[in-house]
Amino acid sequence: CWLAIRWVVVQFSRESVIFRPSERFSVNVWLKQVMRERTELPLAGHAVLCGVIIVVVKFFVGLGAVPPESWLHFTKQTLIVLVATVAMPAVLMAMFLTRNPLKSLKLASCRIPVACAAVLAAILLHPAMTWLTNLVLAIYPPSGDLAGIQQIMNDVLADAPGFWAILGVLAVAPALAEELAFRGFILSGLQSLRSNIKAVIISSILFGAAHTILQQSIVTFFVGCVLGFIAVQTKSLIPCMLYHLTHNGLSISMAMLDQHIMSDYPLLKFLFRPTESAGFEYSVIPAGLMTIAGLALIGWFWKYREPPRPQPWEFSPWSRLPWHVRRWRSKLK
Repeated sequence: CWLAIRWVVVQFSRESVIFRPSERFSVNVWLKQVMRERTELPLAGHAVLCGVIIVVVKFFVGLGAVPPESWLHFTKQTLIVLVATVAMPAVLMAMFLTRNPLKSLKLASCRIPVACAAVLAAILLHPAMTWLTNLVLAIYPPSGDLAGIQQIMNDVLADAPGFWAILGVLAVAPALAEELAFRGFILSGLQSLRSNIKAVIISSILFGAAHTILQQSIVTFFVGCVLGFIAVQTKSLIPCMLYHLTHNGLSISMAMLDQHIMSDYPLLKFLFRPTESAGFEYSVIPAGLMTIAGLALIGWFWKYREPPRPQPWEFSPWSRLPWHVRRWRSKLK
């Protein structure tokens, strides 16, 4: 209601609206006006609107969804929800509301060391995120409904054809769809506020709200803050997708650990220890060391600055040399 009222106030404050002759609403005219008034990158209003659409549509789709009966049913349901309610609104809004959809979605290449650093950061920070999850579950214990959902998920995963199929549906697909929306279009639009901190926090709040379970929403908020920080520093969505994929993949792998696998790999015995609930958790010493190293890697991202990309006419063998060598060559000229 507040957003609608603000929109009406803005519309009726424009002289072009007040003094023009009355006309009937036409979808064709409205679409032409939208295409004509496109901006280079999305605005904050576009970003908030996209986030609200995703949250509301996912909520109503979740109300009408039926519990999956098989792995195939679960796969179709998950992929349709991710594409139709998360990725598609962001992609369509980037195409119709901006002049540069690729930049609006942060679909730019990144250097190989940056991509490797994102994967390594996800591995090193995973123990801290696991501790955070356990803390949230201790403060907000899961209800009976959540326990029932977990049992349904266990039955569905048991019907999966293999580990790689589970990884594709629960790690790869969410990493692609959710990053396009939240660290792509939404974060780009919120950066028009001229405050990267506000942009990261607001996009993370929307990212957490899109996960309708309270416990999961709290954890995903903090994961979204890390992902938003990496996206702002690298100006690319690829490191965020790799981080997201690695984080989800580690959580799935950890949930599927058993004693037979632990006995075959001594490193896993050092990293994990069994819990009272027949599961596994990180050991204190290796988890602490990994967290410290992960924070140091976040500090590297903080100092990282993406080098300027050469213009098309600047591509030459000399353009790949370090900047100080190119400066020395220009002085010789």
